[in-house]
Amino acid sequence: DNYLTGPSYRHEYNYGAEENCLLWQQQTSKDIPLSHIYTVVYGKNATSEWIENLLYHKRSRWILNVNEEENRFCKWLWKDEEATEFLLLAKQCEETRDRMASPWYYPSKKDPDKMSLAQIVERADEYDGKRFIDRYLLQIERALFSLHEYDECINRWNEINQRIPDSIIRRLTLRYVAGAYYNIGDVKMAIKLFGEAGDVESVLCCAKTTGEGYLNAMYEYTPSSRELRDAVERIVLSAEQELWDGYSSGLEDGTKEQLEYVRGLAIRIASEGKVDDTDLWYYTAAFINHLLGRNSDASWLLA
Repeated sequence: DNYLTGPSYRHEYNYGAEENCLLWQQQTSKDIPLSHIYTVVYGKNATSEWIENLLYHKRSRWILNVNEEENRFCKWLWKDEEATEFLLLAKQCEETRDRMASPWYYPSKKDPDKMSLAQIVERADEYDGKRFIDRYLLQIERALFSLHEYDECINRWNEINQRIPDSIIRRLTLRYVAGAYYNIGDVKMAIKLFGEAGDVESVLCCAKTTGEGYLNAMYEYTPSSRELRDAVERIVLSAEQELWDGYSSGLEDGTKEQLEYVRGLAIRIASEGKVDDTDLWYYTAAFINHLLGRNSDASWLLA
């Protein structure tokens, strides 16, 4: 999703798709295979026009097949109009946003796509149920973000976020709210919310604009992320390789400085208790001491 400065919006990029399909399964029937749900929610053939036909005509020719089997999610939607009506609005929202993201898109004074997004916000506001309240809020945030109504994005979130359960939908919505903060210049709040959403790439993107070290930013806002561990591992393995390649001359000064920084961060992570794998970080600090020739310090950390 083009909610910050990443790649242009495209249907092929489906952040959180597996979790979203699992949530749909929980909200409908555990007997529906995830592949059947994915075909409807993310498949290119499941357009808003197709959803509309499924909702209003209920004919077998609107059933999509998955591996020559009738799609069970389609058949479920025949009897679940609340779910189908939401999917119709969501498809219309995404198709409109997709058109607006095209390099050939030129907005006009009476832009039909902008008017369409405004109507989507109005229709989503009319939903008075509880089952899909978080999903409707996500569509509102997506539409408002595409309309560049960033203050309204933030206001809507602040009004309702306490009622939104912790799920993939909450994290998807948070990314748009964070992007709204970024666009109004509140980068610190953007980093915080991107961290809550588990969006490491956007945390790093924001950190670059503030001059904050990327490892420190990852720890502050996504302390348990695999990306943080992988980034530290790459630095340590690179230093180890450098040491073996130039054994007689030792490490370059720049490498030593970087290792000192990572060592300090590793000890901080291990001691502050924000992560479960504290032993890993003590070991990391000890191994860095070993690379720096401080074997007694390394032994002390492992004692």
